[in-house]
Amino acid sequence: YSLAKVIGEYLDSKRAAAAVEEILKFGPGGNRVRVRTARRWLKKLGLVFGRYTKGVYVDGHEREDVVFYRQNVFLPRWNYLQRRLVIFDENGNWKLPPGLKEGKRPLVLVTHDESTFNANDGKRQGWMRKGHQPLRLKKKGKGIMVSGFLTPVDGKPVRDAMWLHEYGKKKGYWTGEDMVWHTVHIAIPIFRYAFPDCQALFAFDNASNHKVFSENALVASKMGLHPGGKQTEMREVFDHNRGIPHPMVFPDNYCKWELRGKAKGLEVILRER
Repeated sequence: YSLAKVIGEYLDSKRAAAAVEEILKFGPGGNRVRVRTARRWLKKLGLVFGRYTKGVYVDGHEREDVVFYRQNVFLPRWNYLQRRLVIFDENGNWKLPPGLKEGKRPLVLVTHDESTFNANDGKRQGWMRKGHQPLRLKKKGKGIMVSGFLTPVDGKPVRDAMWLHEYGKKKGYWTGEDMVWHTVHIAIPIFRYAFPDCQALFAFDNASNHKVFSENALVASKMGLHPGGKQTEMREVFDHNRGIPHPMVFPDNYCKWELRGKAKGLEVILRER
């Protein structure tokens, strides 16, 4: 539509009037070229109006493991918590759920979402030849990450629980640590002020940043086979069979000084167990 409009405006200009008049056989005085006319000519030239696509996308909502989790874990848990959710009317007013047990605080649903905006996002639709995609810049360019929380209704007047993060190679990218900081230092304090007598029920989607482990988490894939090296230094675990802590790094008084304070690696850990 935008390209058709531009062509129409160009054809209406004095500079193009003389050249176009003979081709389109306008009568004396000329006729205004409508957007619809320009659109028809684009179709005659073999162009089609469509959406820019990157390829096939599969959401996986009906995968067997996803369906099992939804039916046997998520929905039963949601039904249990729903008894404590406050009830909102169409005007944004809310009331306590009926039958709320004494000592139980009401829940307020707080949803979260993220979105990114890049300098080279461009338009998603345009005129193109059948079977051909126009060349576009591969790099996304500078970007802004928007992270925000939302409640069904505002309590006391507060600032928006939004965070704008300008990201890139030099300024870094949005990480799981950023998500935790945003939740703890912005969203939770605002919620406590707005809903002092309620408890927040945060709902996050299944983004990869929301499943990140802490830096010293016990993740076998981050361990090397041999001691030392660049592998992650993980926190100690508890050996329930022997009833004692089991350090994942060598002590500071270890016999080999070059391994003091270094990660033990899988081979040593398995031998010690």
